[in-house]
Amino acid sequence: MSFDGVKSESTSHAQLKVDESAQSYFKIGFEEALDALLILDDCGQYCLVNLAACTLFNQPKAQLIGRYFQEFLHGDDAIREAIRSGIALSLPFHESLPETGQLQLRVFPAQLLLARYKLVRHIDENRHLLILRELTPIQPVDAPALAQENQRLQSELRYLRQLLNVQEINLQEFRQLIEHIPIVFFITTPDLIEKRYLSPAYQALWGTPHRELEESPLAWLEYVHPEDRDRLCIPYTKNEPHPERCYRIVCADGSIRWINERNYAIQDTTGNLLYYVGIAEDITERQQIENALLKSQQRYAIATQAGQVGIWDWNLKTNEIYLDPILKAMLGYADEEIRNHMDTWSQLVHPEDVPKVEAAVNAHFGKHTPHFEVEHRMLHKDGSIRWILARGTAFYDSEGNPYRMSGTDTDISDRVSIQTQLERREQDFQTVAENTPDIIARFDSQYRHVYANPAIETLSDVPRHYFLGKTHADLGCSPEVIELCTSALQQVFDTAQPHRVELELPTVLGRRYLQSLLVPEYAEDGSVAFVLSVTRDLTEIKQIEQALQEHQYFLQQIADAVPVLLYVYDLDLQKNVYVNSELTTLLGYSLDELHEFGNRLFSELMHPDDFTQKLPSAILQLYEAKDGEILSLEYRLRHKNGEWRWLHSRDTVFTRNPDGTPKRILGAAQDVTERKQAERALSESEIKFRSLAESATAGIAIIRGKRLLYVNPAAEAIAGYTQAELLHCNYWHLFAPESQQLLKRLMRYSTIPARLELKIIRKTGEERWLECTRASIEFQGQTAALTTAFDITERKLAECALRQQTERERLISSMAQRIRASLNLRDILDTTVAEVRQFLQVDRTIIYRHYPDGRGVVMVESVSPPWKTMLGAQFGDEAFDPRQIQPFQQVSTVAVTNIQTANLSPRALLFLKQFQIQAFLAVPLVQNREWDRAKTPMVLELSPGLPSGVVPEQMGFWGSVIAQDCQSPRIWRSYEVALLQQLATQVAIAIQQAELYQRLEQANQQLQKLATLDSLTGLANRRRFDEYLNEQWRSLTRERKPLSLILCDIDFFKLYNDFFGHLGGDFCLQHVAQVLQRMARRPADLVSRYGGEEFAIVLPQTPIQGAIQVAESIRQAVKDLKMSHPGSRVSPYVTFSLGVASTVPCADVLPDVLIATADTALYEAKDRGRDRVAFREI
Repeated sequence: MSFDGVKSESTSHAQLKVDESAQSYFKIGFEEALDALLILDDCGQYCLVNLAACTLFNQPKAQLIGRYFQEFLHGDDAIREAIRSGIALSLPFHESLPETGQLQLRVFPAQLLLARYKLVRHIDENRHLLILRELTPIQPVDAPALAQENQRLQSELRYLRQLLNVQEINLQEFRQLIEHIPIVFFITTPDLIEKRYLSPAYQALWGTPHRELEESPLAWLEYVHPEDRDRLCIPYTKNEPHPERCYRIVCADGSIRWINERNYAIQDTTGNLLYYVGIAEDITERQQIENALLKSQQRYAIATQAGQVGIWDWNLKTNEIYLDPILKAMLGYADEEIRNHMDTWSQLVHPEDVPKVEAAVNAHFGKHTPHFEVEHRMLHKDGSIRWILARGTAFYDSEGNPYRMSGTDTDISDRVSIQTQLERREQDFQTVAENTPDIIARFDSQYRHVYANPAIETLSDVPRHYFLGKTHADLGCSPEVIELCTSALQQVFDTAQPHRVELELPTVLGRRYLQSLLVPEYAEDGSVAFVLSVTRDLTEIKQIEQALQEHQYFLQQIADAVPVLLYVYDLDLQKNVYVNSELTTLLGYSLDELHEFGNRLFSELMHPDDFTQKLPSAILQLYEAKDGEILSLEYRLRHKNGEWRWLHSRDTVFTRNPDGTPKRILGAAQDVTERKQAERALSESEIKFRSLAESATAGIAIIRGKRLLYVNPAAEAIAGYTQAELLHCNYWHLFAPESQQLLKRLMRYSTIPARLELKIIRKTGEERWLECTRASIEFQGQTAALTTAFDITERKLAECALRQQTERERLISSMAQRIRASLNLRDILDTTVAEVRQFLQVDRTIIYRHYPDGRGVVMVESVSPPWKTMLGAQFGDEAFDPRQIQPFQQVSTVAVTNIQTANLSPRALLFLKQFQIQAFLAVPLVQNREWDRAKTPMVLELSPGLPSGVVPEQMGFWGSVIAQDCQSPRIWRSYEVALLQQLATQVAIAIQQAELYQRLEQANQQLQKLATLDSLTGLANRRRFDEYLNEQWRSLTRERKPLSLILCDIDFFKLYNDFFGHLGGDFCLQHVAQVLQRMARRPADLVSRYGGEEFAIVLPQTPIQGAIQVAESIRQAVKDLKMSHPGSRVSPYVTFSLGVASTVPCADVLPDVLIATADTALYEAKDRGRDRVAFREI
């Protein structure tokens, strides 16, 4: 038999009245069990035993029932002692005995058995099942020992009988109670489908007569809810000792009840399942509560998630706090990322809000507020800020001390953001309202002013507060104004729609035209709470409109008077929307007759050729035209008498559609019929023209399209082509590419001017500049272009040279200004070499510094890769001198176009090749202002065949600026040399100014040093002390750091002077000064001679303790000098008294306070006997 499946279960059902069939089942299983089964009460008294128990103890049932389990335990058994100890402590039997184990039993007549047991507690309220299995006999018990054991057991038996009487009384009370417990007891088959027995409580729970179940074991399933029936009809196959099921039943009255069914397995001696014994409880109310709780939790979860509300519960004793996962999620954390402890949670509160939160908590704990409530910021995981509304209530113990507080946190970040935006908008509105020239007022439902901005004072000349609380009637307005304003306000309050009103009022500025816009302001319920009025003074606008109307009338009179046709044409409507009276004069039609044409005006009156050929292209050009661009067109219109009249029109875009396309054009047309007739007459004189063209010196050509129809001999000479070549080619290719682009751009917009300068390429490839004039003529019955060309190449070259010269001069001026903009010598030299290299487009530019000993060094350099650097190179002037004439010591410019052909010395050539130099241009930098370039040769050419110039030596030679080409030889142009010479003059002046400035700076620094040092001791003087103390006071005021001051002097120094004389006194002061300078180790510490034998030490960023240590070190160091002082009253040697003061400077206190405090401390040290340190802290 296995005890592993046996489990103790607590039952609380009433005594069951089992019918005869159920009793037979229990008796068979209980009596026929192979193991000894004993049912005991809490005292260990046998209530019921089976046959196997009688066999084990070798006694009949009558002698076993009523006896105690302890009687059969051997006296030496440990379990017996455990039970006796439990009885002594008033513990029930089942609590003293372990659930499983082995024990020694004493059985009749005198035998000891070793048995294994299993205790099943609480098979009833106070009954327990003990299962015993015999293992092996131990040994027979001798008679004397048995007698002694019986005597001991008799004494225990008397004690247990007393306990039994008490237990029987409790058992009777328990049986009366269990009969009223509404729990159903049943017996079911192993598959949990057929119920073989149901207690009478079934009838009260199911509402069905008990006899129906007796007729069929499956009858109970008919009352199971249909949704649960199929699940319960499935045979139970799991091997569990205590299966539990929950299902619904439909009672006889139609109500639905929830049943919880618990089953307990009954097995035979081999462990096979026989049946289940179970109980059924009505858990309807509990299930309803659980369902309601679940729905409530779901609603709460939805509400908290939607409303961003989290719950917290703070245990003040342990400082642990329960944090709702929703609350953690509001700050971007998962549930496990934040520990449920107040220290962790408080770290997420914004540091600036911690005092406010602590104050609110303390106020609530102190019962100053009924609830804890505070709005504060918290730090989100992503670094952002969240606004939280925290609310809670504390719980207090009997002594009034809080031990717990629970509450909620609500994310109000959106509300705070909206509130901040509203406040900002209100501030913006207030700012606009207070500064706008428009009058802004707010009216309540009684039409009273509740707000008026300052602009109202400009028209009323009374303070704006005078209007508050008053209606227009209260202000004494005229009846017309009162009626108009009241009606407008009433309309806005009634309709909740904006309303505009205009009125004329007498003001301090005269009669003014005003326009008011009234808009509603809504309350929370949607009704109109106030009306906001914005009033603008339109007097000037009205005056401008009147003047504009008068001006329009004036323009109309002018338009009708001028002898030019003026019109406005609408491209969308395809008709004129305005035309002046000149149209009647030009075409002979009246305005009414012209209006009848409508959009057929051009199709009816324009010449067919012009309508089909010119008009479409003209309209296309209008769509491509820019604002302000004027387009010209000549066309013919038929007069009323049938005659064709030529018109020359000039049109421009007047207005555009929203998409940018032209809508209306403004045009002016003039009758050019007579001019056309003259042109026709001119075309008839073509023969005369041709004869004149043949003899002209200017090139003449007649062009139609891209072909030349005629060219004169002068044009042949200019182009370099024969007439036949020109007439059979596309003349367009004669122009240079840049001229072709110009012509294309001009032809695209039809804006080719009458006179134009173009570049052509002759047959030989030579470029020539032409000045061309163009005119439209009739040639061979068709329109052509007459072009006249003059060769202006020489003039263009002269103009180009002049522009280049002007540009070079401008560049030199600009470069000189940048060079002379600085007084720093290094900046001047760096700018010079960079500007020269950029201007001359050379590979390297250097500035060579000449020294009196004949040598020099490259001070600065600007070089482009990959050429070597010459920076820092040292050499003599002869390296560049082919004839040892030292040209750099002469005021001359050296220009070498090619070092290979310049007749240079081998040494100079080797030097130049070392740095890859092919050509160079060197200009001296001379600082002698009396030198006259007009009297001195400027350029020394070192080229073959050129004479070498030697000039007398001049004074003030500083060095040279040298431009070098490393890629190839280079011819230095005269303008390059001249410009570099001009630049060198400016650079020399700038260098001289920079050197003078440097010497001035050095002199000023020396003067400053002399002004701040004490001549005797070499320490800072009193002036420097005052400056430095003020500087440190201001600096440490900003940094909020300490500043200390030590004032000290030599004890009895006057007596020292009297004894050793003033020279001895000076010697003493110098030695003491050296000690002080040595002890002030930090760069920021300042030691100064304060006056006479007094010294002062300023110690920035030094607290009082550090200053005292420094003072003590100074005092001891002076004493260690062991300078004899016969006149001292405190020591045979020179000693020091020191006063220390320290403070953290602030703007409200002057440095004099620190000096006075240190001086007081110094006097205190003297009063206390000298040779000591006294200190005070402010």
